[in-house]
Amino acid sequence: MCGIVGITAPTSEPLGHETITRMRLLVSHRGPDDAGYCAVNFKSGHIQTGNTAVSASLQFGFTRLSIRDLSHSGHQPMLSDDGSIVILFNGEVYNTDQLIANYLKGVPLRSTSDTEVVLRLIQNLGLTQTAKVIDGMFAIALYDSKSRTLQLARDRFGIKPLYYANRNGKFVFASEIKPILASKVVPTEMDQDALSELAIFRYVADPMTPFKGVVSLPPGTTATLNTDGVLKIEQYWSPTYVTKGNRRPVGIPPDPDAVADLLKRSIRSQLVSDVQVGLELSGGVDSSLIAWAAQESGLEGYSALPSSTALSEEPFIDHVANTTSTKTNKVSLTPDSIADSIGAIAYHHETPINHEGSIGIYQVCELAKSHGAMVLLSGEGADELFAGYQRHRIMSNQLTRAKFVSNWTSKISSLLPRRFQTANEIWRHREDHLTMATAYGLPNIVGSIFPGVSGDTAIQRRQIHMSGFDWANQDENHLIYDQKTYLVDLLVRQDKLSMAHSVETRVPFLSNDIAGLAERLSMNNKLGDDKQGKILLKQLVAKQFGIDHAYRKKWGFPLPYSYMAEHKTIRQLAKSCAEGLANDGITVSTEQVFENAVQGDGYADRVAWILLSIGMWYDIYFRNGERVSQFTGIPDAGSAGS
Repeated sequence: MCGIVGITAPTSEPLGHETITRMRLLVSHRGPDDAGYCAVNFKSGHIQTGNTAVSASLQFGFTRLSIRDLSHSGHQPMLSDDGSIVILFNGEVYNTDQLIANYLKGVPLRSTSDTEVVLRLIQNLGLTQTAKVIDGMFAIALYDSKSRTLQLARDRFGIKPLYYANRNGKFVFASEIKPILASKVVPTEMDQDALSELAIFRYVADPMTPFKGVVSLPPGTTATLNTDGVLKIEQYWSPTYVTKGNRRPVGIPPDPDAVADLLKRSIRSQLVSDVQVGLELSGGVDSSLIAWAAQESGLEGYSALPSSTALSEEPFIDHVANTTSTKTNKVSLTPDSIADSIGAIAYHHETPINHEGSIGIYQVCELAKSHGAMVLLSGEGADELFAGYQRHRIMSNQLTRAKFVSNWTSKISSLLPRRFQTANEIWRHREDHLTMATAYGLPNIVGSIFPGVSGDTAIQRRQIHMSGFDWANQDENHLIYDQKTYLVDLLVRQDKLSMAHSVETRVPFLSNDIAGLAERLSMNNKLGDDKQGKILLKQLVAKQFGIDHAYRKKWGFPLPYSYMAEHKTIRQLAKSCAEGLANDGITVSTEQVFENAVQGDGYADRVAWILLSIGMWYDIYFRNGERVSQFTGIPDAGSAGS
C-alpha cells in the first residue's frame, strides 16, 4: 500500500521539481517506509528514476508502505528490465501464484513483490488485460516509452482511490485530493452543484468530487494520455447481474458447504503479508464471517465501542471472539476522544465525512497500529453484493407493487383512488425513486437550511449510474446502483482513514470469487423469501454463531450528533463551522437545529451532523481551518486548501 502522485505537461516545456516534491509530501502518511521519484521526457521516452525530484515534462512521486517483500527489491517507481516501462503500483494482488503460473511461467523474478508481477504482466498482456486478471485492489500509473503514453488503471470496485485533474495542458493525478489541489493545476474551488448531493446524500457519487475540476478515475476503468495531451478513458469491467434475455433459475439455493468453502478460500487468500494482519471486528454478520474463516490464523480483532451501552455492540463482539478464540482489542469512543480526533478525520477524509462510523474506523486503525498490526480485514462490500440494507427490502416491495399496479392501471390511473396514482407515479419515476432511497436528508428540510440545494440537481447528477438498466430486474438494479455509488464512497473512506495511520485495509467480500458468486445468485438467494436481505451469509453465520446473532436487526454503527455533543468542544465546533457556512451565504437558519438535536429530535440530529460535516470540510479546505483549528487538531491544515 502506497501513495502515488504525478504531473505532466506533455505538450510543453519541462516542469520544475518543486510541485512534485510538495505533492509527494502530502501523501507521506500513506508510505513511511520508502520513497522515490521518476522523471520522464514525455516525447523522447527517456526515463530517469532516483531519490530526488528533477525537472521533466512528466514526473512521478511515490511513498511506500512495505507489506510484501520488505526489501529494497520492492522499491518504486519500478523500471522494467529493458527500461521501457516505469510503474507506480498502489494496492495488493492476492492471486500472484496463479498469475505467475498462467502467464509468467519460466520468467525469472528478482523479488516477491506483487508490483514486479504486475509490471511483467503488463509487458506480456497490456494494462487492460492485466487489470482483468488481477484479483486484488489497485491504482496503477505507468509510462510506456514505446507508445509514449501515460496510463492509469483502477480496480473493479474502486477499493483504491485515484484522482486526476486536466486543465490548460497540464494533467495531474494522485492517490488523494490534497496533492491535486497543491499542484495548482486547478484552483481550490467548491463545485456548487455538488452541494445538493452533499446535503441530501452526505457524499458526491464517483467519479465526481465536491472540488471543481477534480475527478476520480471510475472503478473498473483505464485512462491513456498521449503526447498531444488527449485523454481516453475505457471501461474494462462493471457490475452486472441477470438480464432479461439471459435468466438463470430462480430460487435454487447454492450448496451451503460449497459457499462456505469459497468464503474461506477467498478470505484466507487475503492473509498474504510479511507484516502483522488483524481484523476490524464489529460483531456484525460480515466481520463475524471473516473471523470464522480466519480463526486458525491467529488474527486479533480490533473494535471501537461507544461508551454508551445503548450504542454498543460489545456483547456480539465478545460472542464472536469467544466462539472463534479471537483475541480482541477495544477502544472506547467517548465524546472526549471524538472531540480530540474529529478534526484529523475531517482533514484525511478530504470530503465531508459521509458517515459517523468513519470516526470508529479512524480510531480502530489507530489502535491496530499501536499493537503492531499494519493490515486489517474489513467486512465492507457484503451489503452491496448480497442485499444487506433495509432499503433493499423496502424498495423491492415498493417497486414490485408499483410495477404490478402500473402494468394494469397506467392508462386509467387518474380515475382511480390515490394509492393507485401514487404507485403509477413511483413506477414512472423509478430512477428518481431508487436514487432517493439512499438519501440521508430530506430535500424540503435540508433545502430550508441550504438555500442552494436542489433535489432535482442531486438526482440528475446520479442518473449516469442507471444508464442501460433493464427494469425487468429492479432489485438487481438497486444493487448495481449501490455498487457504483455508495460502496465506492465507503471504500474510499476506508482507504483514507486507515492510511492516515499507515495501515492497509483489505475487503475480502470484494474478491473476484465472492463477487462472482453474488453475481450468479438469484435475488431470491440474496433477499430471501421474506426479503430480510443477505440471507445466504446469515445462514452461514447462524450455523456458526447462532440464530440470534445472525438475524438480529442491523445496527449500522450509530453514533448520533447528540451523543458526540455531550462534549462542549463538539457543540462549539459545530456552531462555529455553521457560522462560517452562513457568513459565506451557503446556509441560513441553523441556530435551532443543534438545540433540537441535543433535545432528542432525530431528524434534527441528522441535519446537525450534515452541518458539522460540511462545515468542517468547508473550513479546512476553503478557509485554511481557521475555525476548526480553534477547537481540535488538524494535520498540516495550511496546505490543505487554497
